[in-house]
Amino acid sequence: MVKVGIIMSVSKDWMGGLNYFKNILKAISLIENRKIEFVLFFGEDAEKDIIESFKNLGIIITTPLLNKTSAGGFFNTLKIRFFKKNIFAKNIFQKNNIEVVSYSGTYPKKFKFKTINWIPDFQHIHMPWMFSFMENRYRDFLFLMYARYSNAVILSSHDAQNDFIKAYPKYKEKSYVLQFVSQPNEKIYEMTDTKKTEQKYGFSGKFFYLPNQLWKHKNHMVVIRAVNLLKKEGKEILVLCTGHMEDYRNKNFKEEVLKYIKDNNLENNFKFLGLIDYDDVLTLMRHCISIVNSSLFEGWSSTVEEAKSVGKNMILSNLNVHKEQNPPNSIYFDPHNEKELAEKLWNKWQESEGGPDFELEKVARENIEARTKNFGRAYQDIVMSIVGK
Repeated sequence: MVKVGIIMSVSKDWMGGLNYFKNILKAISLIENRKIEFVLFFGEDAEKDIIESFKNLGIIITTPLLNKTSAGGFFNTLKIRFFKKNIFAKNIFQKNNIEVVSYSGTYPKKFKFKTINWIPDFQHIHMPWMFSFMENRYRDFLFLMYARYSNAVILSSHDAQNDFIKAYPKYKEKSYVLQFVSQPNEKIYEMTDTKKTEQKYGFSGKFFYLPNQLWKHKNHMVVIRAVNLLKKEGKEILVLCTGHMEDYRNKNFKEEVLKYIKDNNLENNFKFLGLIDYDDVLTLMRHCISIVNSSLFEGWSSTVEEAKSVGKNMILSNLNVHKEQNPPNSIYFDPHNEKELAEKLWNKWQESEGGPDFELEKVARENIEARTKNFGRAYQDIVMSIVGK
């Protein structure tokens, strides 16, 4: 089999990255007559439970060269990221007969292995004000290096691929769309009621669920304004929001949002629960009326994929990528139009009592294996195409 190496620079601070790699490794493991195997490189100081969680998904190799706490590891990682000559690539990749290095930077052409890199999205082009000048320049440089020096560049959506081709038309033949599939946590189907969760977080009755961290581009304010419009009309609804409450790019955003909620007496209509236990997340997902994603920009939304995989309808901003993801039984709205959203929230509130959608769950569970295998085969096809086998 073709050996594919990945530098696993992941941690619990980047759960999206952890879940992405678990999803793709799981997908490959399900393929009949698979042609590739993964070799996963961790620093010796990587969190032990993280390493353990990958033990059945690939060959695991630990090395001090990738330690986050060592100067050697830090500078070697920089060299790996910026394709300069480095001992790690020459000694470790080639020693382990790695034919393809994936998700791990670019390298000199003289090395024998091929490279695949991933660009999740081009948010900095569409929304440059969300980043500092240096962050924008860094992304421009990094993505150009990926386009120029990778053998293949993975994009998570056709929408992102269109951005890639516009930015780097010379390298369009290197671009491949790989739409990841989230693996459902089967434990969600054990969440049969919300009584303990209601007591724990101080709410009761039906609700919508918005599981996005409080970053400005996630557009919580359009939801809050929609809730406020309904309240002024005497229509009371409840939206529960979970996730990290700080936006490092907009330091005052949290205070601005909380002030708006307080000034408009929305404390009983829009509740921030912050970071909560994962079992509680599963309970809220299963028992809400709908999962809401009001984002102004996405590459390939993990929230949407999780909803598709467990069988839950959504209320979504009408981004091209959300329509491309196409979660069943979902509706769309203009993310700049709180009046339109208010109307759709109220209609849904009146017609639904929340709780599990058993029919949608049944379809999701029946389809997840086939969807996952298709995801795995698509990645394997990319690997085999660049190694010429």
